[in-house]
Amino acid sequence: MSKQGLGAGELRKFGLMRWKSGELDLAVQSFEAALVLEPDNAMIWEDLCGVQLASGNSEMALGSIRRSIGIDDQRAQSWLMLATVLDRMQDQDLAASAYSQTIMLDETIASAHFGLGIIQLRRGKPAQALQCLQQAVTHDPQNANAHLCLGHACYATGDFVGTAKSLDAAGKFGPLDPASALVRIKAITFQAIIEGKVDEALANYSRLADAGDGSDDISQEAFALLNAHGYRDAARLVGQFRLRRDPDDAVQRYMNSAVAGEQLPRAPVDYVERHFDRLAPGFDRKLVDSLQYRGPEIMAQMIAVHRRRFDHILDLGCGTGLAAKPLSQFGGAAIGVDLSAAMLLQAEERRYYSELRKAEAIEFLAARPASFDLIFAADVLVYIGDLRAFFGALVDVLVKDGIIALSIETTNVADFELRPSGRFAHSVTYVEKLASDHFVKLESMTATLRLEMRHPIEGEFMVFRKR
Repeated sequence: MSKQGLGAGELRKFGLMRWKSGELDLAVQSFEAALVLEPDNAMIWEDLCGVQLASGNSEMALGSIRRSIGIDDQRAQSWLMLATVLDRMQDQDLAASAYSQTIMLDETIASAHFGLGIIQLRRGKPAQALQCLQQAVTHDPQNANAHLCLGHACYATGDFVGTAKSLDAAGKFGPLDPASALVRIKAITFQAIIEGKVDEALANYSRLADAGDGSDDISQEAFALLNAHGYRDAARLVGQFRLRRDPDDAVQRYMNSAVAGEQLPRAPVDYVERHFDRLAPGFDRKLVDSLQYRGPEIMAQMIAVHRRRFDHILDLGCGTGLAAKPLSQFGGAAIGVDLSAAMLLQAEERRYYSELRKAEAIEFLAARPASFDLIFAADVLVYIGDLRAFFGALVDVLVKDGIIALSIETTNVADFELRPSGRFAHSVTYVEKLASDHFVKLESMTATLRLEMRHPIEGEFMVFRKR
């Protein structure tokens, strides 16, 4: 068919036919020819964008759809196309903005709600994703993927009834993938536990999952997840179940106390040791990548404002040695102390510390008078509630004008409180009061310490100098 003498409308129709038949080059030529005749036709620019995107040319597609929107910015489909291109190019921020603009122009476009929901899931924001995906299935109840993703968003927010309902809806369109099928079984199990049927739920899980997970495995996950989502009574029941099966489990015994709201002076030594021995494999990746922990870097920056060189450094609760790199700027010899032998093995691989010691923090401090000019205590005091002994030991172990840098989770409820997470929070006033007799506060900064179930945990970074 000759295109000579055809108008823009006919050329567009021809291009759409070629596109549909998979002849993408001919489709591009037809749309470009149509735009020579009608360069301000927003729909043809949008068509050209679509075929360019189908050809794998995202950059050209982006230019075409922006040209279309520049001509007519009130077309919801054009904004949807822009969002699709930007999503393909992995520009999540601009894609999310374009999806939102699409919805503003036409809130019934299910694919815009779905696309925005997927971006929120990628961002680790399941609560926001939940709202978008609910709209997606409302406007397009036949979208199996929207039901599937909604189920996963429900699970991530602790809505286990919603999880099962959404995944059941997705399953009507075809068998669930194995991972989604297992999430559905877990959701049913956890909801049954919430309803008080602990033994029955865990027994049924082993039968339904048929995935090699014993009741011990799922009960540990159930305890952690139910606790994190605020189902304290259910978590307490699972914790009691686990302790009946293993009365010597120091980790579970302490966590049961935390979930029950008991106020202890500190975490037991056997809890800290066993807990971190278990966490050691993959600890850095989880803490830094998943929980976005940046404490050592922030604290080192704060210290450097006041002093650039130290001779004797103590990294208290050094763990795997995450502080090694930020501390190395200060020179000197560094000793790392931790209760976990598994953590210390990883710290040794960093080849930074002149000495690594397996010891309890306060006991170590008491045995080393006037030994250090910098003590670095990142994420350590969250396992010590009553800090009087800690500050008392600091007075003896730091030399005159020595620096102590520390971090705390913060609370305004009391001097300190044991949270259901098993970590202690302290009031800033309490810490400042304990430090005031022998230390001068150099700097204090409120900041996010890390994420917990994707929510920021606020705390305080503090730097003191010994008088």
